[in-house]
Amino acid sequence: MKKIKLSILCLLTASLLTNANAQLTQSHQSQSPPVNPFHSFTRGMYIDCTDDILNDITSGNSLGLKQNLFDYIQNNYTGYIILTGLEYSNVFGNPTLESALRNLLIDTRTQFPGIQIGIAGSASAFFQTTSFLHVWDKFGRDCYPIGSAKTKKELEIFVNDQSSVALQKRSEICKFFIRAARLGNEKSKSQNHLPCKGNFDALYLQYRFWDQTSSLLAMQSEFEQYKEILTVMKALKCSYNCIDHIDTEFLPTDFFKLQGWTAIDQITDIDPLADRLMVPAFTSNAQGVFDVSCKTLHYLSDRFSKPRSEIFLELSAESPAFNYCNSSLTPGNFLGDYLNGTVSPSGNMYSVEQMWLNKINDPLYVCPACNCSTFQDNHYQSTNLPGNVIVGTIWGPYSMLQSNQLYKKKNESTLVPEKATPILIQYYDLLGHLIMQSTSEALMNQINTAGIYIKRMLFSDGREQSAKIIIHAED
Repeated sequence: MKKIKLSILCLLTASLLTNANAQLTQSHQSQSPPVNPFHSFTRGMYIDCTDDILNDITSGNSLGLKQNLFDYIQNNYTGYIILTGLEYSNVFGNPTLESALRNLLIDTRTQFPGIQIGIAGSASAFFQTTSFLHVWDKFGRDCYPIGSAKTKKELEIFVNDQSSVALQKRSEICKFFIRAARLGNEKSKSQNHLPCKGNFDALYLQYRFWDQTSSLLAMQSEFEQYKEILTVMKALKCSYNCIDHIDTEFLPTDFFKLQGWTAIDQITDIDPLADRLMVPAFTSNAQGVFDVSCKTLHYLSDRFSKPRSEIFLELSAESPAFNYCNSSLTPGNFLGDYLNGTVSPSGNMYSVEQMWLNKINDPLYVCPACNCSTFQDNHYQSTNLPGNVIVGTIWGPYSMLQSNQLYKKKNESTLVPEKATPILIQYYDLLGHLIMQSTSEALMNQINTAGIYIKRMLFSDGREQSAKIIIHAED
């Protein structure tokens, strides 16, 4: 008689995940973020075309853009939003738009207590030149030195220096973050709002120095500007109590490794300056998200990185079939088609996040040809203090997610039926090969060869469950 032992699997092998997901199509109803056994997991989102929302607020919300945003946040379990594009607008210095921005922050926190709200400064487009900014009262005395500036006078010269194109870019990003930090903190206090309700609690920098591949000198020059902006942002966190996080997009590179400048060198400089790192994983292959990011994650667990690096994975919902809200450029080919169901397999944000966590938390999985290390080296624990802490994902852009119905529609139930029944039962070997499938539990009695198998069940409510089946030889 066969002896069968069942145990629920929390982690599947990578080959099984790849092959099993090719057989099934995930539900497109939005789900809350997956559970990460090692740290709380937050789903974040880039809000593009924020100035459109602010302009609508000033005109009496005639288009309902703020409510559309609130609906999307609620329906997709979003715990962190980053407002983007404001560095190229005239919000700061415009009392009407500043008031609309402040009210948006307050209303969002009223609607979603505990949500994190950041503001992005990016170097990806043309900057308008803004007026000279006095910094005498913007930084606390205990926050110096700030980079190479040891005094307020030196810092003021540094922040306003626009003697070259590169320095103009640095200057405008620094001034933008100073104005953003000052706006929220001071206005909320002066109008007797709850502490920190009308301000940003995160500053986010996007400065892709790694794209400057023309020469080692050019990339290092961009890197120095990037690093100096982060030192100013860190000083703003020191000076304004409501700012909790300094976040940055970061993709260290070995492009000039043969010339003596490595990804580890970059991590050694940047990791201590940022509280959380957004690691890009731009791909159209939902099952390969971990493989795209794992080498960077391994580097960030290096002994020269800071202890306990906190990491968000940056994911894009772009598709060439979509449109940007403020540009005629064709979007990239990333996860948009996977999310809207025009490719197979397809799924939702949850399925992407869960597949990624399954791999990064699997002690046995090593990415093929990625030069990655295993679980023990990549995770923070008492025996590996430089290890990483995975804190969530950042999705974007919001306009594509919202306008292309890549979400659970409003008023759609989020409750799981109490009596969901299996509609498909599959059995795989450990190489990920489908052995047999049926709608009946009796299928298991047809497996006559001793060994280890994976039982995968798809339920009528869209959920999936996997178990390891150990079949022993007959006595």
